[in-house]
Amino acid sequence: MRHALINGGVVVSVQRCPPDYLAHAQELYEAVVPLGSSLAGPNWTYDSVSGEFAPPPEDMSALSVPETVTRFQAKALLHLSGHLPAVEAYMESQDTPFLTKLAWQEASFHRNSTMIIEIGSQLGLTPQEIDEMFIQASAIS
Repeated sequence: MRHALINGGVVVSVQRCPPDYLAHAQELYEAVVPLGSSLAGPNWTYDSVSGEFAPPPEDMSALSVPETVTRFQAKALLHLSGHLPAVEAYMESQDTPFLTKLAWQEASFHRNSTMIIEIGSQLGLTPQEIDEMFIQASAIS
């Protein structure tokens, strides 16, 4: 079942949460709401009293993409979005440059770093999708 992952009354992400991930997601987010037949997506607002979702404002330029997220935030989002196994496999590959592996192990995650661009390419993500992931990751505490 799909769930809306919510912080501060805003949908950070919509994920399929198997039962074993659901408890973990509930630790990371203020609310984890099953969507059922409801329509919602990232940046939608959620009213916990009425249980209703509302689409984001037309002007999304107000949302700034963070330059950096912590290793925990990045890896937690990759885990929750189902991308972590693919990224870990990429990091274990002999074809992955040494400095990319070192950054994965040691560095903070900078939006425009070579490592992030390489990971995005490996996952087939657009620059806009990477920006959305940085916004989502920054909301994880």
